[in-house]
Amino acid sequence: MHLRFIIKKQARLKSKCFRKNLSKDVKNDKDLKIINNLTNLDCYKSADSLFVYVSNPLEINTIYLIETAFNEGKRVAVPKCLSDNAMQFVYITSLTQLKKGSFNILEPMDNLPCADINDCSLMVVPALATDIFGYRVGYGKGYYDRYLCNNKTITAILCYENNVYFKIFHNRHDYKCSYVITENNVKKRRVIERG
Repeated sequence: MHLRFIIKKQARLKSKCFRKNLSKDVKNDKDLKIINNLTNLDCYKSADSLFVYVSNPLEINTIYLIETAFNEGKRVAVPKCLSDNAMQFVYITSLTQLKKGSFNILEPMDNLPCADINDCSLMVVPALATDIFGYRVGYGKGYYDRYLCNNKTITAILCYENNVYFKIFHNRHDYKCSYVITENNVKKRRVIERG
């Protein structure tokens, strides 16, 4: 247990350091490649509804993805943190329906319709680091692991190639995602499809 915590902590610190040192132009280029790799997947093309996080400056920029999904007529739901260490997804139809919320992250405004996980065609999950098996390192709060624990939704991690490791130690509460999308590859758990 202690060893797993140390390894996750190291992966988190290394990934944050890598991301902070990316120039704006290099980050933008990598982010666009990652989003394009995702939007070329059949699971994205066939998705009616997309559940997706609203990125902070360290994360792969999902604003372009959200706008693309709007333009393609997909229903878009974004997360909102609740007071009991849980989250819910809420449908938005415009980026103007976002406001600063928990942890200074953009969240949906109040009185918008809640989304049901059973209506989710594809969920894009944030990660600071991941391994090729689909296990991720987030910020350590466990929101997504709790939200996804009893669901079989198709999930995609967006991550920089430099932040993908062969194996990150995980525990039984960690959720295993379906896809790892980087600027260079699409990894379906251990199967690598060159793009």
